[in-house]
Amino acid sequence: VDLIMSVEDEFEIEVPDEAIEKIKLNVENFNTSHIIIIATIVLLMFVNWLIETLKWKNLMQKEYPLSWGEAIRATLLGVCVSFILPNRMGDFVGRAFAMPKNYALKGGITTLVSNFSQGLITIVVGCVGLLYCFIIEKEYSSYTTYYIIGLILLCFTIILMLIVYFNLSTIISFFTPKTDSSGPVIPKSVI
Repeated sequence: VDLIMSVEDEFEIEVPDEAIEKIKLNVENFNTSHIIIIATIVLLMFVNWLIETLKWKNLMQKEYPLSWGEAIRATLLGVCVSFILPNRMGDFVGRAFAMPKNYALKGGITTLVSNFSQGLITIVVGCVGLLYCFIIEKEYSSYTTYYIIGLILLCFTIILMLIVYFNLSTIISFFTPKTDSSGPVIPKSVI
C-alpha cells in the first residue's frame, strides 16, 4: 500500500480508494496455501522449460547436435524474445539467433514446424473436448447452432492443417532458395 502511495505521489496519478481497500484485503487474506500455489506454479514453469528444452534438443539432433547448455540457452532466449515480439515470433527468432550462423535457418524452420505441430495437437484435443461436450454430455444452449457451425469450421481447419503438416517438405522446398545443386535447405527433422 505504501508503494501505491509513493507511485501516486511520483507520477501524480490518483488510485481509487476502493482499489486500495481491495489490495489491503488481499494482503490480509494472504496465507501459506497461496505461497504453496505460487511455488507450484513457478516449479511447473521450470518443468515446462525443461520439457521444451528436451524437445528442442531432440528436434535438432539430426541437424546440429546440441549440448544441454546450448539447448537451454536457445529455449530461454526464445522465451525472452517472445516477451518483446508479437504472436510467439520471438521463439522462432530467439532460437534461430542462438544457433550458429550456418544452422540458423534450419533451426528457425524447425522451430516453426515444432510450434505448428504443437498448435495442431492443441486444436485437435480441443475439438475432441468440444465433441465430448456435444455428444456425451449433451451440453446444449441457445447458441448450439453457432457452436455446430464453429465445430464444422474447426474440423475443416484441422483437415487443412493436417494436409499442410504432412506436405511440409514440399511446401518448404517451394519457399526455400536453393543453395547448390543438392537441393533446398530443408532440415532433416522436418522431412
